Amino acid sequence: MLCRGCGNDRLIVGERELDLRIREEEDLYRTAAFFGLDVEKASLCREEIRIPMTFHQEYQNYNALMKKIGLNLEPYQGKYCELYTWEISSPFPEKGKLLHLLMNDQRLIGGDISGKEFGSELKSLLDVKQN
Repeated sequence: MLCRGCGNDRLIVGERELDLRIREEEDLYRTAAFFGLDVEKASLCREEIRIPMTFHQEYQNYNALMKKIGLNLEPYQGKYCELYTWEISSPFPEKGKLLHLLMNDQRLIGGDISGKEFGSELKSLLDVKQN
């Protein structure tokens, strides 16, 4: 699956294009749907986080995951961002999967899929289409 960045506000995955600008909550759900995910809207959790100034090994690995989908957290080192989290309702048959979308200045800068358990494996948003 081809995935590449396209300017500052677009992401191209295969033949499809995603607008990375998030102006309202509905844009977040549009982003989830772009990657083939349905989320439980009532499970939305928002928190402010700070991207570390220096990436330790875990953040280097996480940023490598972001780069797989054409995003890069390096320009956001040391900055505060919003992390949005939902429980995924489909396409996964098992419960307990979470979608995380990371925003800065009304722009999608990262995202992943994980289990609810601490330390569970993080997956690329592109992994949904491959399962």
